[in-house]
Amino acid sequence: MSRIAVALVGLCFGVVSALAELGYPQRSVRLVVPFPPAGATDVVSRFIVDRISANNPGWTIVVENKPGAGGNIGLEAAAKSKPDGHTIAMGQTANLAINP
Repeated sequence: MSRIAVALVGLCFGVVSALAELGYPQRSVRLVVPFPPAGATDVVSRFIVDRISANNPGWTIVVENKPGAGGNIGLEAAAKSKPDGHTIAMGQTANLAINP
């Protein structure tokens, strides 16, 4: 695994620990992956979800794949969801920095 991926997983653990102290989440968390199942982004997303769930047994994180339009369909769905912190999205440079 590359150094960047390891750093991102470490960052996720730090954020997760801080949120756990606040009583987050009140219901299941939806992780929108804007690419098809079994692709690299989906595999990395599920790896991260497994690690977060292992460290926070009360959490339920549901991975939802929404492929299409270079990732724009999935990210648009995440952006238009209720801003309560229970919907998060995984992305890449292409759909987070270049497409906009």
